[in-house]
Amino acid sequence: NAKYIDIQGDGAFALFDGDNSKSNGIYVAAIANTLFNEKLDMDIRIGIDCGKVYVKKAGKRGENKEIWLGRPVCLASKLCNIDLGAIPEYIRFSSEIFSSGV
Repeated sequence: NAKYIDIQGDGAFALFDGDNSKSNGIYVAAIANTLFNEKLDMDIRIGIDCGKVYVKKAGKRGENKEIWLGRPVCLASKLCNIDLGAIPEYIRFSSEIFSSGV
Protein backbone atom coordinates (compact mmCIF):
# COMPACT_ATOMS: atom_id res chain seq x y z
CA ASN A 1 0.00 0.00 0.00
CA ALA A 2 1.10 3.54 -0.64
CA LYS A 3 2.24 5.52 2.38
CA TYR A 4 1.02 8.74 0.78
CA ILE A 5 -1.19 9.54 -2.23
CA ASP A 6 -1.85 12.99 -3.68
CA ILE A 7 -4.08 13.81 -6.65
CA GLN A 8 -3.97 17.19 -8.36
CA GLY A 9 -5.88 17.80 -11.56
CA ASP A 10 -5.22 14.90 -13.92
CA GLY A 11 -2.02 13.82 -12.13
CA ALA A 12 -1.34 11.61 -9.13
CA PHE A 13 1.65 10.95 -6.89
CA ALA A 14 2.14 7.92 -4.65
CA LEU A 15 4.94 7.32 -2.15
CA PHE A 16 5.97 3.82 -1.14
CA ASP A 17 8.34 3.25 1.78
CA GLY A 18 9.99 0.26 3.41
CA ASP A 19 11.70 -2.97 2.43
CA ASN A 20 9.34 -3.81 -0.43
CA SER A 21 8.73 -0.27 -1.68
CA LYS A 22 10.01 -0.92 -5.22
CA SER A 23 8.01 -4.11 -5.77
CA ASN A 24 4.92 -2.59 -4.11
CA GLY A 25 5.13 0.48 -6.34
CA ILE A 26 5.49 -1.64 -9.47
CA TYR A 27 2.59 -3.89 -8.41
CA VAL A 28 0.26 -0.93 -7.81
CA ALA A 29 1.38 0.68 -11.08
CA ALA A 30 0.53 -2.52 -12.97
CA ILE A 31 -2.93 -2.66 -11.38
CA ALA A 32 -3.60 1.04 -12.10
CA ASN A 33 -2.35 0.63 -15.67
CA THR A 34 -4.68 -2.31 -16.27
CA LEU A 35 -7.65 -0.61 -14.61
CA PHE A 36 -7.39 2.70 -16.44
CA ASN A 37 -6.06 1.62 -19.82
CA GLU A 38 -7.91 -1.65 -20.33
CA LYS A 39 -11.03 -1.59 -18.15
CA LEU A 40 -11.91 2.12 -18.24
CA ASP A 41 -10.43 2.80 -21.70
CA MET A 42 -8.48 5.81 -20.41
CA ASP A 43 -4.90 6.30 -21.55
CA ILE A 44 -2.62 6.99 -18.60
CA ARG A 45 1.13 7.17 -18.23
CA ILE A 46 3.06 5.99 -15.18
CA GLY A 47 6.64 6.89 -14.31
CA ILE A 48 8.52 5.11 -11.52
CA ASP A 49 11.80 6.02 -9.82
CA CYS A 50 13.25 5.48 -6.36
CA GLY A 51 15.40 7.42 -3.94
CA LYS A 52 15.21 10.03 -1.23
CA VAL A 53 12.40 12.58 -1.42
CA TYR A 54 11.78 15.64 0.71
CA VAL A 55 8.53 17.24 1.80
CA LYS A 56 7.81 20.87 2.61
CA LYS A 57 4.53 22.45 3.58
CA ALA A 58 3.70 25.56 1.57
CA GLY A 59 0.75 27.88 1.13
CA LYS A 60 -1.38 30.22 3.18
CA ARG A 61 -1.65 29.74 6.92
CA GLY A 62 -4.32 27.13 7.53
CA GLU A 63 -4.28 25.97 3.90
CA ASN A 64 -0.83 24.40 3.72
CA LYS A 65 -0.22 21.68 1.17
CA GLU A 66 2.67 19.23 1.01
CA ILE A 67 5.20 19.85 -1.76
CA TRP A 68 7.33 16.82 -2.62
CA LEU A 69 10.84 17.45 -3.92
CA GLY A 70 13.79 15.39 -5.09
CA ARG A 71 15.20 13.56 -8.08
CA PRO A 72 12.72 10.64 -7.92
CA VAL A 73 9.72 12.99 -8.05
CA CYS A 74 11.17 14.96 -10.96
CA LEU A 75 12.34 11.93 -12.95
CA ALA A 76 9.08 9.98 -12.52
CA SER A 77 7.19 13.02 -13.80
CA LYS A 78 9.52 13.37 -16.78
CA LEU A 79 9.15 9.66 -17.57
CA CYS A 80 5.39 10.18 -17.80
CA ASN A 81 5.88 12.87 -20.41
CA ILE A 82 8.10 10.88 -22.77
CA ASP A 83 6.35 10.65 -26.13
CA LEU A 84 6.27 7.02 -27.25
CA GLY A 85 3.97 7.72 -30.17
CA ALA A 86 1.32 5.06 -30.66
CA ILE A 87 2.02 3.31 -27.33
CA PRO A 88 1.03 5.81 -24.61
CA GLU A 89 0.03 3.35 -21.91
CA TYR A 90 3.37 1.80 -20.95
CA ILE A 91 4.78 2.08 -17.44
CA ARG A 92 8.11 3.88 -17.67
CA PHE A 93 10.86 2.80 -15.23
CA SER A 94 14.01 4.72 -14.36
CA SER A 95 17.29 2.93 -14.96
CA GLU A 96 17.65 2.49 -11.18
CA ILE A 97 14.34 0.62 -10.96
CA PHE A 98 15.08 -1.40 -14.10
CA SER A 99 18.54 -2.48 -12.89
CA SER A 100 17.33 -3.33 -9.36
CA GLY A 101 15.96 -6.65 -10.58
CA VAL A 102 12.55 -6.18 -8.99
